[in-house]
Amino acid sequence: MTDVDVSIIDFLRARYDELTASATGADGAYVYFDAIDDEARDFYLERDIPKYVLADLDSKRAILGEIELIARLSASRPLDQQTAEAIDRIGGALAAPFAAHPDYQESWRL
Repeated sequence: MTDVDVSIIDFLRARYDELTASATGADGAYVYFDAIDDEARDFYLERDIPKYVLADLDSKRAILGEIELIARLSASRPLDQQTAEAIDRIGGALAAPFAAHPDYQESWRL
């Protein structure tokens, strides 16, 4: 029996909050970039990329919520090793884009 590595939950939640803040202003409105040319801005806006990015983050937060629930449940009912390792691999996959972050832990690497 083994536990889920819960340190990755806080790490990922913080990264998702940073990305959300980058995609939205203080009022929750989308942030647009003045530095990009009109064609790139049109491409960005026509495809509603900020909305997609925020929806993607919401999906990842939902996955993270399930990992957190499993971690809480495993405190009273430990997971078998195969399940715990699968959960850790899911967390590792979610953390992979942030491997260059100073708080990233090598133990999360797939």
